Amino acid sequence: MFLYLANATLRLDCKQKDKVFQDMAYKLMEWDDVKRDEIRKVLRQFDIKLEEICEGCNEHLPDHDGEGEARCDECSK
Repeated sequence: MFLYLANATLRLDCKQKDKVFQDMAYKLMEWDDVKRDEIRKVLRQFDIKLEEICEGCNEHLPDHDGEGEARCDECSK
C-alpha cells in the first residue's frame, strides 16, 4: 500500500509527501492496529522516519530512538 502511496505522491515536495506518509501510518495504527515497529520498517524503505508520538498522551517525542513503545517519561511511570 505504501508503494501506491509513493506513486500517488510523486509530484509533491518532500515535506508534503512526508506528511501524507505520516498521516497514513497513524491511521493504520489507529484503525487496523498495525504495529508501530512494522510501520517504522516500511517507512524506512522510503527513507522516511516515523514522527514518534506518545501512545499515552499524544505528545511529540522528537528524541525517541524509534524502537519499541513510544511513551513520554510521564506516561512511562
